[in-house]
Amino acid sequence: MNGRPSTSTTQTTQTKASSNEWSFSTPEQTQATFAAMFSELKGLTQFTTSMYVMTYPEGLQLGYSCYRDSKGKTTYYWWNQTGFTLSIYLCDNAGHPLEPPLKSNTDKGDGTASNAGNNNTLSNGVNGNQGANLNYSTAQFAFTNTYLYDSVAYKSSYAFAINSVTGEKATFGNDWTLEFVSTQINEILKVFKYPVFAAAVECETGYVLGTSSTAQLFNDSVIYSVREVDDPFFKDFTRLLDGTFTGGNVTVQLGGVSSVAEGQDRWFLDRNIAGSRWKLGINAHLFAGRKILLLVYMNIDSVESQMDRLSTKTGYMMLGIIAAFVALTVLFSIVISRQLQVVVRRIQLLKDLKVSEMAEDVDGHAYSVVFELAELQKAFNSMTAVFTEFLKKNAAMTRKVVMHSEGVAQEVKPSSKKIVKSTDTE
Repeated sequence: MNGRPSTSTTQTTQTKASSNEWSFSTPEQTQATFAAMFSELKGLTQFTTSMYVMTYPEGLQLGYSCYRDSKGKTTYYWWNQTGFTLSIYLCDNAGHPLEPPLKSNTDKGDGTASNAGNNNTLSNGVNGNQGANLNYSTAQFAFTNTYLYDSVAYKSSYAFAINSVTGEKATFGNDWTLEFVSTQINEILKVFKYPVFAAAVECETGYVLGTSSTAQLFNDSVIYSVREVDDPFFKDFTRLLDGTFTGGNVTVQLGGVSSVAEGQDRWFLDRNIAGSRWKLGINAHLFAGRKILLLVYMNIDSVESQMDRLSTKTGYMMLGIIAAFVALTVLFSIVISRQLQVVVRRIQLLKDLKVSEMAEDVDGHAYSVVFELAELQKAFNSMTAVFTEFLKKNAAMTRKVVMHSEGVAQEVKPSSKKIVKSTDTE
């Protein structure tokens, strides 16, 4: 991140809490913070399914979630926890919960980190059953284990924040479905005109976090490991694991592959699937303490038929570029795409000479949290101000010229004398 503002949605909320923009120290600030949280979620439903806070040290969870159906309709819910009982309410469009609760769950656990029940401080702490391993002595960011909730596979990101003004401590969270990650991968692969397969695999668990395949990644009660997914590419990758790293379970094998791939930056292998030649690229990334394997299969036969002069080096470069795009998509694209929309919208307004709307748009929006986009917005806004002033001056000068021309036209009238051409006589 190079010390610049994070592009993660969860880390953005962490920044708001640390800077006292979000606070729960008074009833008024609490109400304003939850209103802002609901507004943020409504603008990010294409990226996350929830936005909530877990109090410290009580471990109570409060916030919002949403569900978007196949027709694009979004329904919002309010989570409210009292003691060990978590209740879920349907919300109106303003974020107000509607009585009675849709359902409630009470889980006291046994008071240990491994069986914390609804004590979120314990479950998200070191050795907690959520796998986040948050250290509450410092501000931290982490991912949970992949888990099933209401027959949907999720992965959550948590950020522990310490308010620099009030000293409040709280954990902020967002949830993503595995379907979301797969959708992002497929969006990237649409630009390629030849067969490409891509997937992101978590080494610690063997779970497939996202893939371009349509294969089922889980059922109602179990998340499949990479070995259990019914897909020809995952079956080929499993054969590679068994042939290269014998005598261990899938997580041990993935750890071995990630060590090799990480040491060589990218690991390229020739594979044969159903009689077709494929080039497999493997890249290992460490993200928020989790080691992720990025797998990209590229069909060599198809590429060579389209590009007869494709060299081996060029093929490696193409495979590496695809892997890099997939990595950036999985890890960093969520908020950056939203920030780009702000810049594009303002450029569109200026293109259409809607200067007044451009000014209102600038006044009503903060600069991007991404450093480079913020600098672009500042420069673009300065240019817009100069351009607006130029238009005003140009309009004023045009009015003066028109008025002056009309005045001169009234004073100078055409002559009634005729000009007769004279001829010399000899």
